[in-house]
Amino acid sequence: SAFARAHAASATGRYERGALIAEHAADTLDHHTGQPAVQEMLGMLHLTAAFCRRPTGGAAPARVAAAEELAARTGETTTLHLHFGPTNVRIWQIGMETDGGDPGRAVEIARDTKVDLVPSPSRRTTYHLDIGRALAGLGRDVEAVRQLLAAERMSPQRIRSSPFAAETARSLLERSRRNAAGTELRGLCSRMGIAL
Repeated sequence: SAFARAHAASATGRYERGALIAEHAADTLDHHTGQPAVQEMLGMLHLTAAFCRRPTGGAAPARVAAAEELAARTGETTTLHLHFGPTNVRIWQIGMETDGGDPGRAVEIARDTKVDLVPSPSRRTTYHLDIGRALAGLGRDVEAVRQLLAAERMSPQRIRSSPFAAETARSLLERSRRNAAGTELRGLCSRMGIAL
């Protein structure tokens, strides 16, 4: 329940509250890692705490390192449908680097990430969206559009209603207007309801 509560807090912009919930739960679970599914949940709580701490820095790197260590032990899992493992840790890192202002690092992490190892379409969609955002931040617009389109193919409803995807598509469209926008990008923007 703490995992869900921490995500709900962060979804409403209450990052400090989300971090505290996730950290408390992780610290409690840390004493029970021999029980079934605890390592996977503990890893996800560390990632959640790191995500919530990313705006201020703080303990985020230590929490990511703890999740990486756990993922090295568990390998790729589908326990509790969390898909915890080395690949999902990397997907979270990509998102945190993209949001944290280091899109180059996000693209570097993605280079060695085998996203197909995670059976969750949601996690793969997140991967493509975050890479698209990172590439757009680096001015690699053609590659960014390809990633956004890959995300849209996996989860059209999610991408078409995503504020992150819309913001990225708008900035790409604005840049492409200066450079004669491509038909693929115009199509994506049209499906997202972005005025052309």
